[in-house]
Amino acid sequence: MKNIVRNSFALICFIALIFIPSCDEDDEVIVCSSCPVPSVSSLKITFIPTWNNVPVTNGDEYEDQFGNRLLQFNFKTFVSNIIISSEGSETELSEIEILEVGDGAIELSYSVANDMSFDELKFHTGVPPEYNVDYDPSTWPNSHPLSVQGAAGMHWGWNTGYIFTKFDGKADTTEMAEPTYLYPFAFHTGDDAFYIEHVFDLDIATQTESEAEINVIIHMEKFLHGIHSIDIREDGETHTGGDFELAQQFIDNFNSSLELE
Repeated sequence: MKNIVRNSFALICFIALIFIPSCDEDDEVIVCSSCPVPSVSSLKITFIPTWNNVPVTNGDEYEDQFGNRLLQFNFKTFVSNIIISSEGSETELSEIEILEVGDGAIELSYSVANDMSFDELKFHTGVPPEYNVDYDPSTWPNSHPLSVQGAAGMHWGWNTGYIFTKFDGKADTTEMAEPTYLYPFAFHTGDDAFYIEHVFDLDIATQTESEAEINVIIHMEKFLHGIHSIDIREDGETHTGGDFELAQQFIDNFNSSLELE
């Protein structure tokens, strides 16, 4: 399980400054021992990749709607502008994250104000247009998801920008009893038109005693059998520019695969 931790304390520190009184007496600073200390809670957002409602595990075999058997695959995607709302007031948790399916779910952990009720989660899949085409990834620190190192193969070039979502690997397209995973497939999609917002209704509250959790299910079987039915034997490769129609079909399927548990 891969843990990606992003703790943002700017809001919390601001609240602390509001509540800490200034005490002056003959130019001496009096330390106020009873000053209230703002409390924080942990909010965890977990993206859970599944195939036909079974959690995905690296090395297992999966079958699509046409009987093609997939064993080796890679899946990465950018998730941007992660925001939670409380009665119309929005809090940005992260500007951008990169999700990579390894062996299990992907956890993102954040610090938020305590005793809050949240009614909405929203985020975009893809890279914000202002950071995509004609943007130099070397301007980001190495730890940033959009840096050369952080993107880890998800950047095409300055004039084509980033791969927003990558799903590739090898499959067996025969009906033989002993499969041979020799057939390559690759869906590498990235274009400003594919920068899509997702909005989910929430009903959660934060407390210091327990961790608030949000689970987002990724139904990976819908990548090939969602809004559109894609047969990798006939349409198994797109790098967006070479086959924009197939890229659009894949992105439609990918966006339909996300569900709040």
